[in-house]
Amino acid sequence: MKHIFIIAILTAINSCILLGATQIKGYNASDLGGDKYKGVVTDFSYNVSGIIAYFGNKSQNSEISFEWTMGDGTVMYEQSFEYRYRTLGHFEVCLFIKDKASGEVINKTCKMIEIGDPNECNINWEPVCGCDNETYMNACFAEKHFDMLCWKPGPCPSKQNGIIAALFTFQTKGLEVNFQNASTGRYDTYQWSFGKEGKSKKTNPKFTFPEIGYYNVCLTVTNSATNEQSTYCENIKVVKTVKTASR
Repeated sequence: MKHIFIIAILTAINSCILLGATQIKGYNASDLGGDKYKGVVTDFSYNVSGIIAYFGNKSQNSEISFEWTMGDGTVMYEQSFEYRYRTLGHFEVCLFIKDKASGEVINKTCKMIEIGDPNECNINWEPVCGCDNETYMNACFAEKHFDMLCWKPGPCPSKQNGIIAALFTFQTKGLEVNFQNASTGRYDTYQWSFGKEGKSKKTNPKFTFPEIGYYNVCLTVTNSATNEQSTYCENIKVVKTVKTASR
């Protein structure tokens, strides 16, 4: 019985390593590891240089197709490609691996990436509408990254700026909590609310709560040009650090 239990644990671990992402529509490890999906790599790699990101998947299988959502409303279908973002920020990029014959999704992998170029242009969201009827983060961004020769202030009226989705992560250390912004989309302001204990407009604030307990923390991100905003809240538990007496 002990040997059977150990084998079961090892099988479960191997299944997790093989997939490395979300399985869809009942496909399991044996499906992806069988002859039909031999050579399928569920993960993807990426490299960011300024506003350009390079994405790649190393699968070698003619039975699958690829669909990428870039976090800004764009969808790509290549296996490996270069993509130029039109604004700075955090974007959730997802790769959907599909069965080419049925079109069913057999695996999904998502990663949060950051696009930033602080050395060449400022990161303020001061949108301009280029002469190509595309909205750019600011005039510097339009001119230096996209070679625009003309633009006018404000976003293009016929273009949507994408969906803003507020999100954050945090780490606690006693009564002190470090918060990290993980929101996606185009936004330029932050508003943190730490229950009744305080507020902050920093990107990644650090906050010390007065006592142990549960606190409802909310982050609201806003695009001041379009007035779009999104709010994410989470109840966090704050406990005191227990110190072990030295001998």
